[in-house]
This record gives sequence, C-alpha cells and structure tokens, in this order.
Amino acid sequence: MRPYAKAVQILSLFRPLLTLVSPKNFMKINIGLVIMIVLSLICLNTTIQIEILNFKANFYLPRTDDCSDGKWRISPYSTPRDRLRGMISSFGLYQYIFAPILFILSTAQIKKNKASKVKITISIVCLISSILSIIFMFYRGYSSSLCT
Repeated sequence: MRPYAKAVQILSLFRPLLTLVSPKNFMKINIGLVIMIVLSLICLNTTIQIEILNFKANFYLPRTDDCSDGKWRISPYSTPRDRLRGMISSFGLYQYIFAPILFILSTAQIKKNKASKVKITISIVCLISSILSIIFMFYRGYSSSLCT
C-alpha cells in the first residue's frame, strides 16, 4: 500500500462536502434562507438573554412604574439590572427591525410553490422564532422600558 493511499482515502470521504461548496453550486444556495437563519439566531439569542437577565433582575420588565423613577441609571457595579439595560438598549431595540423582516421573509418562503420540504421546514421554524421574538418584544416593552 502506498504511503499516501490512506490520505487519499480519508480525503475522498469529504468529496460530497467539497462538491457542495464548489463554485458551480455556490449560486444555488438561497441567500434568503441564509438571511432567515442568521436573523432567527440573532432574535432568539437576544430574546433568551433578555429573559435570563430579566429573571436575574427580579422581573424588572415590563416596567410598571410608568417611568416615575426616571431613566435607568448605570451603577458602578455590574448588576443584572444594568446588564439588562445594556442588552435592551443594544440588541433589544434592533429586534424591532429584525423580527418583522424575519417574519416577512419566512412567510414569503413558505408561500413559494417551488420550495422544497427542507426549506419550508426551516422557514416554519424561523417564522415561529420571529413570532416569539415579537411577542416578547411587545410584552416586555423593550423600547418603552428605556423611558427616552
């Protein structure tokens, strides 16, 4: 047996993966599907992190004080409430843009007649994640909790 025969045998296992990312197949990848997956991961990650921080901050959201105690102030210590404010003021507000775009893209992908079952399944999962993100976004009141 030649010394490089084992290496050729191992590399032949990766042939299907290499043909998938080859230049001729690269344009077949649906860019809308990739955008949906990325937006879904961003929205779900943000929603889960805000809910975890809200739990650690003794369920500060939704604010029930009608901003009578003023804007959120950052303490010199890194408290869960400060981290919650930072998460809402950065990624939480972006959800007002990302979640509706994800909702529109996923419903458009589901309504396509030529879409495969895998794409439709991915689109349904993305649609559910966008709906969950929108529900939590409005229920917790991300923008109204900042009292700007």
